[in-house]
Amino acid sequence: MAQEITERKKAEESVLESRAKLETALASMTEAIFIADAEGRFVNFIDEFIRYHRFKNREACSKEITECPNYLDAYFGDGTPAPVEMWAMSRALRGETGSNVEYMLRRKATGETWWGNYNFGPIRDSNGKITGATVTTNEITQRKKTDEALKRYTAELEVSNKELEAFAYSVSHDLRAPLRTLDGFSQAVLDDYGDKLDDTGKDYLRRVRDAAKHMDQITRDMLTLSRVIRSELRIDDVNLSNIVSTIAKELSEKEPTRKVEFIISPDVMVKGDASLLQMALYNLLENSWKFTAKIKEARIEFGTVFKDNERIYFVRDNGVGFNMQYVDKLFQPFQRLHTEDEYPGTGIGLATVQRVIRRHGGRIWAESQLGKGTTIYFTLG
Repeated sequence: MAQEITERKKAEESVLESRAKLETALASMTEAIFIADAEGRFVNFIDEFIRYHRFKNREACSKEITECPNYLDAYFGDGTPAPVEMWAMSRALRGETGSNVEYMLRRKATGETWWGNYNFGPIRDSNGKITGATVTTNEITQRKKTDEALKRYTAELEVSNKELEAFAYSVSHDLRAPLRTLDGFSQAVLDDYGDKLDDTGKDYLRRVRDAAKHMDQITRDMLTLSRVIRSELRIDDVNLSNIVSTIAKELSEKEPTRKVEFIISPDVMVKGDASLLQMALYNLLENSWKFTAKIKEARIEFGTVFKDNERIYFVRDNGVGFNMQYVDKLFQPFQRLHTEDEYPGTGIGLATVQRVIRRHGGRIWAESQLGKGTTIYFTLG
């Protein structure tokens, strides 16, 4: 008899110890855990449970699920009211299960609202009979606020893009037309009245034409930049080596008197938008071509390197280079590191390249040294 009492006492102590460990584990979890019996009476009240429902103590929901509507209003993820029979615990007691179901709760006493992400399901005995239910939830109020802010930002961005599109349209039609007129009449004056002008007058008109052409090129580049930002990506297999080879041939044919050595790694394949990548590579190679113009033995190289398990692409030249002190300006629109007289351009080409690379989930950077050339590196996501 004494032995039975001792064993029973040990068993009771073991149960109490296990229960204490369970309560400690539940209290340490960041999720709110609700457990009810088959009648919907709550059987646990950990601190997280009380905190989650914005209660100061166990003032509410201390007996059964049907008491909760006296203190809380519940809403589905779409904002429509949820009757108590559709609350997570009620559904679990009917044998339903749910994963990552969103609810919004409102505290009647204060009007405070918050969001939760629920997982719920029934507890069954060995015969399959429902003996209770569990619900776990994480509060996602901050995430919902962030999502709403992101939606507002996206809407504002869409408006900005439409305004940019309207601006690009205006640039391409309203501004370029008078530029063409300015260039055309300047040429007409030179053709029809050139014999009546001295050299200074002719030089002035040539400068007017050059300025008009330069402005026209700027508007073209701005329009291209706008299209890069707005265009839809068409992802496909792209052979960058073939693109570089074609561009190298085109540049060489434009200036056949120049001798430039091209070194192109073969069969560099990527996933991307072929037209945008062709645009980016053309700008990079054209830059290298331009900045090696005064180099006797010019060399332009395209290839890849691997670093930290990442494939990095590069375009390298042995041209004039630039001072790395100004590298932050390199990819900004209209920022130029060389004068127009030295090397003509609009300062938009590398900004366009950066937009193309970013749209492919990559990044771009440069390394250079005055008099020893420049290397432009980029990755593709």
